[in-house]
Amino acid sequence: MNEPMTLQPLYDQLALLRKQIWKQVWLTRLLPLASAALVLFFCLFLVDWTIEPGRVSRLIWIGVFLAIGLVIGIRQWVTWQRYPSKNEELILQLEKANGMLEESDLVAALQFQRSASPAWGSPFLQAAVVEYVQDVAEHEPLQGPVIQRSPRSSRFALGGILLGWLLLLIWIPQLLGIFAQRLFLQEVTYPRQVQLERLTIAGTEVYSAARSDQPFQPIVLSENSAWEMLVELKASSQVPQAGNLILIDESGVEETFPLKPISASSGIQWRFEGIPLDRSTDYVLQLGDLASPRGTLEVLPLPRVDLLFTIEPPDYTQPEGSKPLLLSGRRQVEVLEGSKVALALKASKPLAAAWLVLDESEIPLLPDPHLSTVWRLPEEVPAFAEVRKEFRFEIRVEDPRGWLLPEPVFGTIRLRQDYSPRVSATRVTREILPQAKPSIEFEVTDDFGLAMLEWKQRIQFADPSRETLERRIPFGSDLVTDGPLRIEAAYTLSLESLSLSKGDEIEMMLLAKDERGRFDGKWGKSEKLRFLVTDERGLHATITEVDQETARQLDELIDRQLGKGN
Repeated sequence: MNEPMTLQPLYDQLALLRKQIWKQVWLTRLLPLASAALVLFFCLFLVDWTIEPGRVSRLIWIGVFLAIGLVIGIRQWVTWQRYPSKNEELILQLEKANGMLEESDLVAALQFQRSASPAWGSPFLQAAVVEYVQDVAEHEPLQGPVIQRSPRSSRFALGGILLGWLLLLIWIPQLLGIFAQRLFLQEVTYPRQVQLERLTIAGTEVYSAARSDQPFQPIVLSENSAWEMLVELKASSQVPQAGNLILIDESGVEETFPLKPISASSGIQWRFEGIPLDRSTDYVLQLGDLASPRGTLEVLPLPRVDLLFTIEPPDYTQPEGSKPLLLSGRRQVEVLEGSKVALALKASKPLAAAWLVLDESEIPLLPDPHLSTVWRLPEEVPAFAEVRKEFRFEIRVEDPRGWLLPEPVFGTIRLRQDYSPRVSATRVTREILPQAKPSIEFEVTDDFGLAMLEWKQRIQFADPSRETLERRIPFGSDLVTDGPLRIEAAYTLSLESLSLSKGDEIEMMLLAKDERGRFDGKWGKSEKLRFLVTDERGLHATITEVDQETARQLDELIDRQLGKGN
């Protein structure tokens, strides 16, 4: 029995042809991918070089171009799936390409090689077709390109693209290097005609061309402090005629300030006298075609200081067991003379040092052992241990960074006057008889109590042989009390023991001394009250004179009411 015929030569040719086809497919499909990559690379480079977007904008642009590249890649992958994967499909494409669809039995021969083919019909027809195809495969190799582009042309095209990339690397290697760094979101800039050599802010070097690979160093400023920016440039052609500093706050709002050239002729050095800042902000420099990377000015708040006063008034002003008076948030306090004032300060942040300046002397404050933000004045400072006069002082503080407040904290201790007693006295009549007992009404008030009440008496005798009598008469010990008081009383003046006669004059003055503890009290005094000693005739004459004057005044009043007077 004859051995079954096989189509091994046909299979060998199909395998060789499939290898050639896939080689062409890879070459022809890599060409558009490489071209698209080069075009996208150029477009992204031009966008980045032209507008130099920030980090977030740059990330968005990279995402857009990656999306475009992904779409192109997917389309190429779909095209690859259209190429035949089975021998029958490959032969059909070859027959179609060579015009053999009506007379070729290649597909039939392949199908007759399957295990189920004996059931399809006559075995003699199957053997004849297979034998015919085998003979054709041995003497006539399969021909007919499935890919129209030749492998050589594809290689030339791909080589041209690679050569273009190589020329870019040779032509602008620095720009491509910077572009590669920016693709990784690094804060670097492209070289321009105007290049930044050095940037100094508040005495700190932020950038130097010698270390161009390092980003701008963030600068820490104190709140509302004065600062200065110095910019040094290098220009390959014409120097810039103007420059701006753009401040950008957290919400993205921009504020532009002009830079001033240090030398009008060179334009290489520029300066900006910084405005006080109360919050952190970003900044960008614009000089000619130079747009610097974004830098940061970090503003830290200065310590805020509140003064704390603990006031202990003199003992005589306070009941026993009274507590000291605590005052906070004030820069000026008023105390009684002799008060003790304990001073402390409370800061909004820990401090490195604090001191008080008084009469050009510096007195260090001591940190509280329990509160890191509280500093206290030593108790032995005489001006505060016992306040005897008004004075002004300064508080200066230093934070851990060595920053000082722009202005010291000023404070004032004022004296609240402890007035002497207020004293008044009145009499009913000026003329008195020698044996009379005239009554004197008086009123005494004081804030913190009295120590003594007394009358000062002076008698001028009409008889030249008698000397003037001056004396003090203590009284009212039962009226003297501690604490605020107001005394309204009457004093009876006894004249019997003085042997007075007509024409004598008596002068009375009430004196009151207040209580001031271990300090000397102050005296208050009333106006002088004068009495004239007379007899009964003189007293009647005085009364008559008074009555006549009263009658005259009454007549004038009646005349005015009736319209008879002038």
